[in-house]
Amino acid sequence: MTFSGIVSVGRLLIFSVAAFCISLLGTKLAIRILPKFGLMDQPGGRHIHKQPVPRGGGIAVVLAFFLSLGAYFLWSPPTGNLFFRLLLPGGALAILGVLDDRYDLSARLKLIVQILCAVAVYFMAPRTMSVFGWELPRLLMLGFTVLWVVGIINAFNLIDGMDGVASGVSSVSAGCLAVWFLISGHHQDEAVVMLVLLGSCLGFLRYNFHPAKIFLGDVGSTFIGFIFAVTALSGQDRAATLTSLLIPLLAIGVPVFDEVLAVWRRSVRKLLNPSAQGVMSADQDHLHHRLLRETGEQSKAAFVLYYLAGGFAILSIALTFFWNTAPGVAFFLLIAGIIVAIRHLAIPELLESAKLVGKGFSLPRKGILISCFHPLSDMAMICGALFFCCQLLRFHLHGLVALLILTPILLTLYVSGIYRVYWLRASISDYSRLMWTFLFGAMLVCVVFGVASQQNWVQISTGRFVVLLLLFLLLSFCLIAGERFFIRYAEGMWLFKLQQSRLLANPERSRALIYGGGLFCRLFMTYHFRVGNLQRPCDFIGIVDDEPALQGMRINGLSVIGKAADLDRIYKKTPFDLIIVASRNIPEEKLEAVNEFARRHQLKVLHFSISEEVTDFSQPQA
Repeated sequence: MTFSGIVSVGRLLIFSVAAFCISLLGTKLAIRILPKFGLMDQPGGRHIHKQPVPRGGGIAVVLAFFLSLGAYFLWSPPTGNLFFRLLLPGGALAILGVLDDRYDLSARLKLIVQILCAVAVYFMAPRTMSVFGWELPRLLMLGFTVLWVVGIINAFNLIDGMDGVASGVSSVSAGCLAVWFLISGHHQDEAVVMLVLLGSCLGFLRYNFHPAKIFLGDVGSTFIGFIFAVTALSGQDRAATLTSLLIPLLAIGVPVFDEVLAVWRRSVRKLLNPSAQGVMSADQDHLHHRLLRETGEQSKAAFVLYYLAGGFAILSIALTFFWNTAPGVAFFLLIAGIIVAIRHLAIPELLESAKLVGKGFSLPRKGILISCFHPLSDMAMICGALFFCCQLLRFHLHGLVALLILTPILLTLYVSGIYRVYWLRASISDYSRLMWTFLFGAMLVCVVFGVASQQNWVQISTGRFVVLLLLFLLLSFCLIAGERFFIRYAEGMWLFKLQQSRLLANPERSRALIYGGGLFCRLFMTYHFRVGNLQRPCDFIGIVDDEPALQGMRINGLSVIGKAADLDRIYKKTPFDLIIVASRNIPEEKLEAVNEFARRHQLKVLHFSISEEVTDFSQPQA
């Protein structure tokens, strides 16, 4: 950045500092004034505070934001109507929030007002969105705008459940987006909006951090979410694309991710228990609730969320640098970030999903899920693979070419019968059938492309198209086959973790040693983690097996820690109270030695076996 650029940014920071000062003073006054109007948050219910605290402090944020932003636009007249797009719907939301903080309005009324504000945003600045070079119809773009604005508003509303979380996370996200807008260029107005929001949130955070003297209330959380939603849309080029919306979405990743987890968690619980509360019902399993239970202190939990928000911010800035120069690296960072976030932050959701897999679905739901899930997921992965390949090869894909590639593949998958395969119990032949289906679909794509080229419907060189097609087919097949394999892997992994969580919650669990590491051991482990039909839950310490080649190896997630002759040494080092014999090829002398060891130490021995019982109805009954 040049010296003049630094000076320009310094001038913009003046308005952020002004917003900070106004918010700081306004929040201090609000602490004294709001209780006189009945704007108090009482303890009890889902609330974690112990004393009444003034709520509705977001009024100070709203006033600081509009006063500072208005001063900026008076100093530097805007080229568009960004200020009024924020002022009119944002002011309506702020009034609604004040009334809700005072009178607890119904969720339906609040949703209707939020939708109306989103519609107003669209018509004040109608935009288009392009997918594979196609511009979406205005009606679809209107629907997207409503979903975007309402979703982000409620994401920030959901995360406002602990001292300093919403205002602190918003500060991190606003700073990240301000940097992104300044780097992108030609977005000075949007950068100032984020800088002013940053100052407003930081001024409020002074009195909102634990122990909080005032809460944002709905007036603050919904207003902050609205500003993020509208500014992210406003900062796009003439036609917003899916990729250009991804970076601001990552910048506000913490509240959005928490909202996604909430929908996932509540949906699975509803499937598990039809009488349970619906998706819109509140619970205490949000990210801040979990961190509070783990850390025991609100301040520590808040700092963890700040670090997490910073991680999302760094990821979004990294994507900004890599998106045009190295799109492959950008997609790798994105996928890796999503996997890490789910792996470490979605444990309750994974366990709930494991319960759903273990319990199974009721027949109507099972039919619907099996019929709809894989076709929809395949369509999403195939479209995503084509989009990624075009980005990687810098290939500008027209809508007609996209149809020529996608339609034969999707139709071939549908008519091939692979959607009648229950992939949780699929065989190798089913995966082979999937591979041949893809190859046949590729042949159809080549035929269709040849016909289109002869008719001059498309003007693309054959070499570039072949490279794109080969890369697309390889990636899409890996995604689809990998997703089906992951289902089987996840079923076992989630059930294993679910069983572990049950063990940790049961102080009377047994410590068990498994004798035998062959096929019966695998059958026993599968049976145990799916059915868990032992008299007492077991915590397995390892496996003993007399096969020399297995010593020191890991089998079914457990280590082979010795032979039958090493039982005394193992018991002395790690005491256990149960031996599970999971083999039917143990010599009698070995089995007797195990039984003798169990008698000496007063241990129980459990034999796992599989029996067959044949009923012959051909013989007459006596």
